[in-house]
Amino acid sequence: MAVLAPTEINFGTRTPGTIPLYAGITVYNQTPSAGGDSIPNDGRTFIAISNSSGGSIKVTVACVRENDQGVKENMVSDTNGAGGVYFYGPFPTRDFNDYSGSINLTYSSVTNMLIGVYRLGIRGRG
Repeated sequence: MAVLAPTEINFGTRTPGTIPLYAGITVYNQTPSAGGDSIPNDGRTFIAISNSSGGSIKVTVACVRENDQGVKENMVSDTNGAGGVYFYGPFPTRDFNDYSGSINLTYSSVTNMLIGVYRLGIRGRG
């Protein structure tokens, strides 16, 4: 299981001037690990799944806390492929963080799939 580091979402680098310009952020996509991935989560974490396989891929985020009926309900999503990009999050820390403060993901397949991991910045303007 690989640990994936989130890219902070903000306006990017501020260029000084009368009217400042902002560069934005670069989109980072990486190949997920066949055995699953772990992502540090502070409650402002999002993931983007890009599926170009043409087939369905299930992404599961492990839940660590039981609901009111005493059942741990993992978040399971079904990405239908054909070039789709799917966003998930934020993930409440109380429900999804493990003992190390991370969420844990598994995939039904990693063929032709990319994952981007992002965290919403506290300050929007870098």
